[in-house]
Amino acid sequence: MKKFAFIVTLLLSSGYLLAQTAGYSAPNVESYKKKIKKSEALIQNPKKNAKTKTWISRGDLFVEIGTAHTGVVRVGMDATEEKFMMGRMISLENKTIGDKTYEVHAYEGLNLLFFDGKVALWEVTTPICKDPLFTAYDAYAKVIELDKAKKTYKSLAEKANNLRNEFVKEGSNYYSMQNYKEAAKYFEGAYKSLQLAPVAKEDTIMAYYAAVSAQTGGNHELAVKYFKKSIELDYAQKGNTYLYLNTSLQALGDTVAGVNYLKEGFLKFPDNNNIIGNLINYYITKGENADEVLRYVEAAIKNNPDNGSLYQARGTLLDKMGKKEDAKEAYKLAIKKDPNSYNAAFNLGVMLYNVGVELNEEATKIPPSKTKEYNAKVEEANVAFKESLPYFEQCLKIKPNEVGPLETIKNITFRLRNSDPEMKKRYEEVKKMLEK
Repeated sequence: MKKFAFIVTLLLSSGYLLAQTAGYSAPNVESYKKKIKKSEALIQNPKKNAKTKTWISRGDLFVEIGTAHTGVVRVGMDATEEKFMMGRMISLENKTIGDKTYEVHAYEGLNLLFFDGKVALWEVTTPICKDPLFTAYDAYAKVIELDKAKKTYKSLAEKANNLRNEFVKEGSNYYSMQNYKEAAKYFEGAYKSLQLAPVAKEDTIMAYYAAVSAQTGGNHELAVKYFKKSIELDYAQKGNTYLYLNTSLQALGDTVAGVNYLKEGFLKFPDNNNIIGNLINYYITKGENADEVLRYVEAAIKNNPDNGSLYQARGTLLDKMGKKEDAKEAYKLAIKKDPNSYNAAFNLGVMLYNVGVELNEEATKIPPSKTKEYNAKVEEANVAFKESLPYFEQCLKIKPNEVGPLETIKNITFRLRNSDPEMKKRYEEVKKMLEK
Protein backbone atom coordinates (compact mmCIF):
# COMPACT_ATOMS: atom_id res chain seq x y z
CA MET A 1 0.00 0.00 0.00
CA LYS A 2 1.35 3.42 -0.88
CA LYS A 3 1.54 5.90 1.93
CA PHE A 4 1.79 9.65 1.82
CA ALA A 5 1.68 12.41 4.38
CA PHE A 6 -1.00 15.05 4.27
CA ILE A 7 -0.10 18.68 4.82
CA VAL A 8 -3.19 20.32 6.15
CA THR A 9 -1.70 22.85 8.57
CA LEU A 10 -3.95 25.54 7.19
CA LEU A 11 -6.94 23.58 8.38
CA LEU A 12 -5.56 22.32 11.63
CA SER A 13 -3.73 25.36 12.92
CA SER A 14 -4.63 27.02 16.16
CA GLY A 15 -5.87 30.02 14.20
CA TYR A 16 -8.46 27.88 12.49
CA LEU A 17 -9.45 26.38 15.82
CA LEU A 18 -9.91 29.71 17.54
CA ALA A 19 -12.15 30.87 14.74
CA GLN A 20 -14.70 28.28 15.86
CA THR A 21 -17.18 28.67 18.68
CA ALA A 22 -15.56 27.39 21.86
CA GLY A 23 -17.09 24.24 23.27
CA TYR A 24 -18.90 21.39 21.60
CA SER A 25 -22.64 20.99 21.47
CA ALA A 26 -24.22 18.40 19.25
CA PRO A 27 -25.91 20.01 16.25
CA ASN A 28 -29.67 20.25 16.31
CA VAL A 29 -30.44 17.69 13.61
CA GLU A 30 -34.15 18.50 13.41
CA SER A 31 -33.45 22.21 13.05
CA TYR A 32 -31.02 21.55 10.21
CA LYS A 33 -33.49 19.24 8.50
CA LYS A 34 -36.04 22.06 8.52
CA LYS A 35 -33.47 24.37 6.93
CA ILE A 36 -32.73 21.74 4.30
CA LYS A 37 -36.42 21.38 3.56
CA LYS A 38 -36.74 25.14 3.18
CA SER A 39 -33.75 25.24 0.83
CA GLU A 40 -35.22 22.43 -1.26
CA ALA A 41 -38.46 24.39 -1.56
CA LEU A 42 -36.62 27.53 -2.67
CA ILE A 43 -34.74 25.81 -5.47
CA GLN A 44 -37.99 24.29 -6.70
CA ASN A 45 -39.49 27.77 -6.97
CA PRO A 46 -38.88 29.04 -10.54
CA LYS A 47 -38.33 32.64 -9.40
CA LYS A 48 -36.08 31.83 -6.44
CA ASN A 49 -34.24 29.19 -8.45
CA ALA A 50 -33.00 31.86 -10.84
CA LYS A 51 -31.43 34.01 -8.10
CA THR A 52 -27.78 33.63 -7.13
CA LYS A 53 -28.69 34.50 -3.53
CA THR A 54 -30.76 31.32 -3.27
CA TRP A 55 -27.85 29.15 -4.30
CA ILE A 56 -25.24 31.00 -2.24
CA SER A 57 -27.39 30.51 0.86
CA ARG A 58 -27.82 26.86 -0.01
CA GLY A 59 -24.08 26.38 -0.45
CA ASP A 60 -23.33 28.11 2.85
CA LEU A 61 -25.95 26.01 4.63
CA PHE A 62 -24.50 22.73 3.48
CA VAL A 63 -20.92 23.78 4.31
CA GLU A 64 -22.21 24.57 7.80
CA ILE A 65 -23.90 21.18 7.97
CA GLY A 66 -20.73 19.46 6.76
CA THR A 67 -18.72 20.99 9.61
CA ALA A 68 -21.43 21.01 12.29
CA HIS A 69 -20.01 18.07 14.22
CA THR A 70 -16.30 18.71 13.72
CA GLY A 71 -15.94 22.49 13.86
CA VAL A 72 -13.93 22.46 17.09
CA VAL A 73 -12.03 19.24 16.36
CA ARG A 74 -8.43 19.18 15.24
CA VAL A 75 -5.87 16.45 14.79
CA GLY A 76 -3.36 16.58 17.64
CA MET A 77 -5.82 17.79 20.28
CA ASP A 78 -4.75 16.36 23.65
CA ALA A 79 -6.94 15.31 26.56
CA THR A 80 -6.69 18.68 28.34
CA GLU A 81 -7.77 20.60 25.27
CA GLU A 82 -10.43 17.98 24.59
CA LYS A 83 -11.97 18.50 28.01
CA PHE A 84 -12.04 22.26 27.50
CA MET A 85 -13.41 22.12 23.96
CA MET A 86 -15.69 19.09 24.15
CA GLY A 87 -16.92 18.78 27.71
CA ARG A 88 -17.77 15.40 29.22
CA MET A 89 -17.65 12.31 27.04
CA ILE A 90 -20.45 9.73 26.99
CA SER A 91 -18.36 6.57 26.87
CA LEU A 92 -14.87 5.19 26.32
CA GLU A 93 -13.82 2.09 24.35
CA ASN A 94 -11.10 0.81 22.00
CA LYS A 95 -11.17 0.34 18.23
CA THR A 96 -8.57 -1.24 15.93
CA ILE A 97 -7.97 0.08 12.43
CA GLY A 98 -5.24 -1.67 10.49
CA ASP A 99 -2.37 -2.25 12.86
CA LYS A 100 -3.31 0.54 15.30
CA THR A 101 -5.62 0.48 18.28
CA TYR A 102 -7.37 3.74 19.09
CA GLU A 103 -9.07 4.94 22.24
CA VAL A 104 -12.56 6.07 21.23
CA HIS A 105 -14.05 8.99 23.15
CA ALA A 106 -17.78 9.10 22.38
CA TYR A 107 -19.85 12.28 22.32
CA GLU A 108 -23.35 12.88 21.06
CA GLY A 109 -23.15 12.33 17.30
CA LEU A 110 -19.36 12.22 17.27
CA ASN A 111 -16.49 9.90 18.20
CA LEU A 112 -12.94 11.14 18.70
CA LEU A 113 -10.25 8.49 18.14
CA PHE A 114 -7.14 9.02 20.25
CA PHE A 115 -3.71 7.54 19.54
CA ASP A 116 -0.70 8.22 21.78
CA GLY A 117 -2.82 10.57 23.85
CA LYS A 118 -3.95 12.82 21.00
CA VAL A 119 -6.85 13.04 18.56
CA ALA A 120 -5.89 11.23 15.38
CA LEU A 121 -9.27 10.60 13.72
CA TRP A 122 -12.96 11.20 14.14
CA GLU A 123 -16.27 9.61 13.21
CA VAL A 124 -19.59 11.38 12.78
CA THR A 125 -22.08 8.86 14.13
CA THR A 126 -25.30 10.78 13.40
CA PRO A 127 -24.83 12.68 10.12
CA ILE A 128 -27.45 15.31 9.39
CA CYS A 129 -27.64 14.39 5.70
CA LYS A 130 -25.61 12.58 3.05
CA ASP A 131 -22.61 14.30 1.44
CA PRO A 132 -23.35 17.91 2.47
CA LEU A 133 -20.05 19.27 1.12
CA PHE A 134 -20.83 17.91 -2.32
CA THR A 135 -24.27 19.55 -2.21
CA ALA A 136 -22.50 22.80 -1.30
CA TYR A 137 -20.17 22.39 -4.30
CA ASP A 138 -23.14 21.91 -6.63
CA ALA A 139 -24.81 25.02 -5.20
CA TYR A 140 -21.74 27.21 -5.73
CA ALA A 141 -21.36 25.82 -9.25
CA LYS A 142 -24.98 26.85 -9.91
CA VAL A 143 -24.17 30.39 -8.72
CA ILE A 144 -21.40 30.62 -11.31
CA GLU A 145 -23.75 29.33 -13.99
CA LEU A 146 -26.29 32.07 -13.17
CA ASP A 147 -23.86 34.92 -12.53
CA LYS A 148 -22.91 35.99 -16.05
CA ALA A 149 -21.73 39.38 -14.77
CA LYS A 150 -19.42 37.72 -12.22
CA LYS A 151 -20.69 39.89 -9.39
CA THR A 152 -20.41 37.09 -6.84
CA TYR A 153 -16.95 35.93 -7.85
CA LYS A 154 -14.99 37.70 -5.13
CA SER A 155 -16.99 36.15 -2.29
CA LEU A 156 -17.23 32.82 -4.10
CA ALA A 157 -13.46 32.57 -4.43
CA GLU A 158 -13.16 32.61 -0.64
CA LYS A 159 -16.01 30.11 -0.31
CA ALA A 160 -14.39 27.77 -2.86
CA ASN A 161 -11.08 27.84 -1.02
CA ASN A 162 -12.82 27.16 2.28
CA LEU A 163 -14.79 24.31 0.71
CA ARG A 164 -11.58 22.85 -0.69
CA ASN A 165 -10.05 22.89 2.79
CA GLU A 166 -13.04 21.06 4.27
CA PHE A 167 -12.82 18.43 1.54
CA VAL A 168 -9.11 17.95 2.31
CA LYS A 169 -9.82 17.62 6.02
CA GLU A 170 -12.45 14.94 5.45
CA GLY A 171 -10.42 13.17 2.78
CA SER A 172 -7.38 12.98 5.04
CA ASN A 173 -9.53 11.56 7.83
CA TYR A 174 -11.09 8.93 5.57
CA TYR A 175 -7.66 7.95 4.24
CA SER A 176 -6.33 7.44 7.76
CA MET A 177 -9.45 5.40 8.53
CA GLN A 178 -8.46 3.23 5.52
CA ASN A 179 -11.73 4.10 3.79
CA TYR A 180 -9.96 4.80 0.50
CA LYS A 181 -13.10 4.96 -1.60
CA GLU A 182 -14.45 7.88 0.42
CA ALA A 183 -11.00 9.47 0.64
CA ALA A 184 -10.72 9.49 -3.15
CA LYS A 185 -14.18 11.05 -3.45
CA TYR A 186 -13.30 13.86 -1.05
CA PHE A 187 -9.89 14.56 -2.59
CA GLU A 188 -11.60 14.79 -5.97
CA GLY A 189 -14.05 17.23 -4.37
CA ALA A 190 -11.09 19.30 -3.16
CA TYR A 191 -9.58 19.30 -6.64
CA LYS A 192 -12.84 20.31 -8.29
CA SER A 193 -13.47 23.09 -5.75
CA LEU A 194 -10.48 25.05 -7.00
CA GLN A 195 -11.58 24.41 -10.56
CA LEU A 196 -14.60 26.64 -9.94
CA ALA A 197 -14.41 29.74 -12.14
CA PRO A 198 -13.76 32.35 -9.40
CA VAL A 199 -10.53 30.49 -8.54
CA ALA A 200 -9.85 28.51 -11.74
CA LYS A 201 -6.71 26.94 -10.29
CA GLU A 202 -5.14 23.53 -10.76
CA ASP A 203 -4.80 21.67 -7.46
CA THR A 204 -1.94 19.33 -8.33
CA ILE A 205 -1.60 17.74 -4.92
CA MET A 206 -5.30 16.91 -4.68
CA ALA A 207 -5.30 15.39 -8.17
CA TYR A 208 -2.49 13.08 -7.09
CA TYR A 209 -4.04 12.21 -3.73
CA ALA A 210 -7.36 11.45 -5.44
CA ALA A 211 -5.54 9.09 -7.81
CA VAL A 212 -3.58 7.27 -5.10
CA SER A 213 -6.63 6.87 -2.87
CA ALA A 214 -8.77 5.66 -5.76
CA GLN A 215 -6.18 3.08 -6.77
CA THR A 216 -5.76 1.85 -3.21
CA GLY A 217 -9.53 1.57 -2.93
CA GLY A 218 -9.83 -0.36 -6.20
CA ASN A 219 -11.46 2.41 -8.24
CA HIS A 220 -9.06 2.19 -11.18
CA GLU A 221 -11.19 4.29 -13.54
CA LEU A 222 -10.93 7.27 -11.19
CA ALA A 223 -7.26 6.51 -10.52
CA VAL A 224 -6.47 6.58 -14.25
CA LYS A 225 -8.29 9.92 -14.63
CA TYR A 226 -6.28 11.63 -11.91
CA PHE A 227 -2.92 9.98 -12.55
CA LYS A 228 -3.24 11.27 -16.11
CA LYS A 229 -4.12 14.69 -14.72
CA SER A 230 -1.08 14.53 -12.40
CA ILE A 231 1.19 13.78 -15.34
CA GLU A 232 -0.42 16.59 -17.31
CA LEU A 233 0.37 18.89 -14.38
CA ASP A 234 3.96 17.63 -14.34
CA TYR A 235 3.56 15.87 -10.98
CA ALA A 236 5.45 12.72 -11.91
CA GLN A 237 7.06 11.85 -8.55
CA LYS A 238 10.36 10.93 -10.22
CA GLY A 239 8.48 8.67 -12.60
CA ASN A 240 6.34 6.82 -10.07
CA THR A 241 3.15 8.44 -11.32
CA TYR A 242 3.71 6.66 -14.66
CA LEU A 243 4.25 3.42 -12.77
CA TYR A 244 1.03 3.79 -10.78
CA LEU A 245 -0.90 4.77 -13.90
CA ASN A 246 0.30 1.60 -15.59
CA THR A 247 -0.91 -0.45 -12.60
CA SER A 248 -4.46 0.88 -12.91
CA LEU A 249 -4.49 0.57 -16.70
CA GLN A 250 -3.34 -3.05 -16.38
CA ALA A 251 -6.11 -3.66 -13.83
CA LEU A 252 -8.60 -2.34 -16.38
CA GLY A 253 -7.14 -4.60 -19.07
CA ASP A 254 -5.64 -1.77 -21.12
CA THR A 255 -2.18 -3.31 -21.35
CA VAL A 256 -1.02 -1.42 -24.44
CA ALA A 257 -1.82 1.98 -22.96
CA GLY A 258 -0.09 1.01 -19.72
CA VAL A 259 3.11 -0.03 -21.49
CA ASN A 260 3.07 3.14 -23.60
CA TYR A 261 2.97 5.21 -20.41
CA LEU A 262 5.84 3.14 -19.00
CA LYS A 263 7.86 3.93 -22.13
CA GLU A 264 7.05 7.61 -21.77
CA GLY A 265 8.06 7.46 -18.11
CA PHE A 266 11.31 5.70 -18.99
CA LEU A 267 12.25 8.38 -21.51
CA LYS A 268 11.68 11.11 -18.91
CA PHE A 269 13.01 9.21 -15.89
CA PRO A 270 15.61 6.68 -17.12
CA ASP A 271 16.92 6.19 -13.56
CA ASN A 272 13.61 4.78 -12.27
CA ASN A 273 14.42 1.08 -12.04
CA ASN A 274 10.84 0.15 -11.18
CA ILE A 275 9.68 1.46 -14.56
CA ILE A 276 12.48 -0.45 -16.28
CA GLY A 277 11.67 -3.59 -14.31
CA ASN A 278 8.02 -3.45 -15.36
CA LEU A 279 9.00 -3.01 -19.01
CA ILE A 280 11.42 -5.93 -18.80
CA ASN A 281 8.83 -8.20 -17.20
CA TYR A 282 6.23 -7.22 -19.79
CA TYR A 283 8.43 -7.98 -22.80
CA ILE A 284 9.88 -11.15 -21.35
CA THR A 285 6.37 -12.40 -20.54
CA LYS A 286 5.17 -11.55 -24.02
CA GLY A 287 8.25 -13.09 -25.60
CA GLU A 288 8.54 -10.33 -28.19
CA ASN A 289 10.62 -7.24 -29.00
CA ALA A 290 13.73 -8.68 -27.35
CA ASP A 291 15.95 -5.97 -28.85
CA GLU A 292 13.80 -3.24 -27.36
CA VAL A 293 13.64 -4.71 -23.88
CA LEU A 294 17.38 -5.39 -23.98
CA ARG A 295 17.80 -1.65 -24.27
CA TYR A 296 15.84 -1.22 -21.04
CA VAL A 297 17.88 -3.93 -19.34
CA GLU A 298 21.15 -2.26 -20.30
CA ALA A 299 19.83 1.06 -18.96
CA ALA A 300 18.88 -0.62 -15.70
CA ILE A 301 22.30 -2.25 -15.37
CA LYS A 302 23.91 1.13 -15.89
CA ASN A 303 21.84 2.51 -13.01
CA ASN A 304 22.32 -0.52 -10.78
CA PRO A 305 25.41 -2.52 -11.79
CA ASP A 306 25.32 -4.83 -8.74
CA ASN A 307 21.78 -6.13 -9.30
CA GLY A 308 22.16 -9.78 -10.27
CA SER A 309 18.56 -10.12 -11.46
CA LEU A 310 19.25 -7.62 -14.23
CA TYR A 311 22.12 -9.72 -15.58
CA GLN A 312 19.82 -12.73 -15.39
CA ALA A 313 17.25 -10.83 -17.48
CA ARG A 314 19.98 -9.96 -19.95
CA GLY A 315 20.98 -13.62 -20.16
CA THR A 316 17.37 -14.71 -20.76
CA LEU A 317 16.95 -12.21 -23.59
CA LEU A 318 20.27 -13.04 -25.24
CA ASP A 319 19.48 -16.74 -24.98
CA LYS A 320 16.13 -16.18 -26.73
CA MET A 321 17.89 -14.13 -29.39
CA GLY A 322 20.25 -17.07 -30.06
CA LYS A 323 23.31 -15.28 -28.72
CA LYS A 324 24.42 -18.23 -26.62
CA GLU A 325 27.93 -17.13 -25.71
CA ASP A 326 26.78 -13.67 -24.67
CA ALA A 327 23.94 -15.25 -22.69
CA LYS A 328 26.38 -17.56 -20.95
CA GLU A 329 28.52 -14.62 -19.82
CA ALA A 330 25.44 -12.71 -18.62
CA TYR A 331 24.27 -15.66 -16.52
CA LYS A 332 27.76 -16.07 -15.06
CA LEU A 333 27.79 -12.39 -14.10
CA ALA A 334 24.35 -12.78 -12.51
CA ILE A 335 25.64 -15.66 -10.38
CA LYS A 336 28.76 -13.69 -9.48
CA LYS A 337 26.64 -10.72 -8.36
CA ASP A 338 24.17 -12.96 -6.53
CA PRO A 339 25.39 -16.49 -5.71
CA ASN A 340 21.89 -17.31 -4.42
CA SER A 341 20.23 -16.61 -7.74
CA TYR A 342 18.49 -19.91 -8.40
CA ASN A 343 17.02 -18.79 -11.69
CA ALA A 344 20.35 -17.64 -13.13
CA ALA A 345 22.07 -20.90 -12.15
CA PHE A 346 19.20 -23.02 -13.44
CA ASN A 347 18.90 -21.13 -16.72
CA LEU A 348 22.62 -21.39 -17.38
CA GLY A 349 22.61 -25.07 -16.50
CA VAL A 350 19.66 -25.71 -18.84
CA MET A 351 21.28 -23.76 -21.66
CA LEU A 352 24.50 -25.80 -21.41
CA TYR A 353 22.61 -29.05 -20.92
CA ASN A 354 20.57 -28.39 -24.07
CA VAL A 355 23.82 -27.95 -26.01
CA GLY A 356 24.75 -31.46 -24.89
CA VAL A 357 21.33 -32.77 -25.97
CA GLU A 358 21.73 -31.23 -29.42
CA LEU A 359 25.23 -32.67 -29.84
CA ASN A 360 24.00 -36.08 -28.71
CA GLU A 361 21.21 -35.94 -31.28
CA GLU A 362 23.78 -35.13 -33.94
CA ALA A 363 25.77 -38.17 -32.84
CA THR A 364 22.80 -40.48 -33.34
CA LYS A 365 22.57 -39.37 -36.97
CA ILE A 366 26.16 -40.42 -37.74
CA PRO A 367 26.29 -43.74 -39.61
CA PRO A 368 27.56 -46.74 -37.53
CA SER A 369 30.48 -47.12 -39.93
CA LYS A 370 31.91 -43.76 -38.83
CA THR A 371 32.84 -44.84 -35.32
CA LYS A 372 35.55 -42.23 -34.84
CA GLU A 373 33.25 -39.33 -35.77
CA TYR A 374 30.48 -40.75 -33.59
CA ASN A 375 32.74 -41.08 -30.55
CA ALA A 376 34.07 -37.55 -31.06
CA LYS A 377 30.56 -36.11 -31.17
CA VAL A 378 29.51 -38.08 -28.08
CA GLU A 379 32.56 -36.81 -26.22
CA GLU A 380 31.70 -33.27 -27.30
CA ALA A 381 28.20 -33.76 -25.88
CA ASN A 382 29.64 -35.13 -22.63
CA VAL A 383 31.79 -32.02 -22.25
CA ALA A 384 28.66 -29.86 -22.51
CA PHE A 385 26.78 -32.03 -20.00
CA LYS A 386 29.69 -31.90 -17.60
CA GLU A 387 29.93 -28.12 -17.99
CA SER A 388 26.27 -27.77 -17.01
CA LEU A 389 26.59 -29.96 -13.91
CA PRO A 390 28.02 -27.36 -11.44
CA TYR A 391 25.10 -25.05 -12.08
CA PHE A 392 22.52 -27.70 -11.22
CA GLU A 393 24.56 -28.49 -8.11
CA GLN A 394 24.42 -24.77 -7.28
CA CYS A 395 20.62 -24.90 -7.67
CA LEU A 396 20.54 -27.77 -5.19
CA LYS A 397 22.52 -25.77 -2.65
CA ILE A 398 20.06 -22.89 -2.95
CA LYS A 399 16.94 -25.12 -2.91
CA PRO A 400 17.90 -28.53 -1.50
CA ASN A 401 14.46 -30.08 -2.00
CA GLU A 402 13.98 -29.22 -5.67
CA VAL A 403 13.44 -32.39 -7.67
CA GLY A 404 14.23 -30.86 -11.09
CA PRO A 405 17.95 -30.27 -10.48
CA LEU A 406 18.25 -33.68 -8.76
CA GLU A 407 16.79 -35.49 -11.76
CA THR A 408 19.10 -33.63 -14.12
CA ILE A 409 22.16 -34.36 -11.98
CA LYS A 410 21.14 -38.01 -11.95
CA ASN A 411 20.90 -38.09 -15.75
CA ILE A 412 24.27 -36.40 -16.24
CA THR A 413 26.17 -38.51 -13.69
CA PHE A 414 24.60 -41.70 -15.02
CA ARG A 415 25.85 -40.80 -18.46
CA LEU A 416 29.39 -40.08 -17.19
CA ARG A 417 29.63 -42.75 -14.46
CA ASN A 418 31.76 -45.21 -16.43
CA SER A 419 34.41 -42.66 -17.34
CA ASP A 420 34.77 -40.96 -13.97
CA PRO A 421 34.60 -42.58 -10.48
CA GLU A 422 33.43 -39.31 -8.94
CA MET A 423 30.49 -39.26 -11.33
CA LYS A 424 29.58 -42.81 -10.38
CA LYS A 425 29.72 -41.91 -6.69
CA ARG A 426 27.57 -38.84 -7.20
CA TYR A 427 25.08 -40.83 -9.25
CA GLU A 428 24.58 -43.30 -6.38
CA GLU A 429 24.12 -40.43 -3.90
CA VAL A 430 21.50 -38.66 -6.01
CA LYS A 431 19.73 -41.92 -6.79
CA LYS A 432 19.28 -42.56 -3.05
CA MET A 433 18.10 -39.01 -2.49
CA LEU A 434 15.40 -39.43 -5.13
CA GLU A 435 14.30 -42.78 -3.66
CA LYS A 436 13.49 -41.21 -0.29
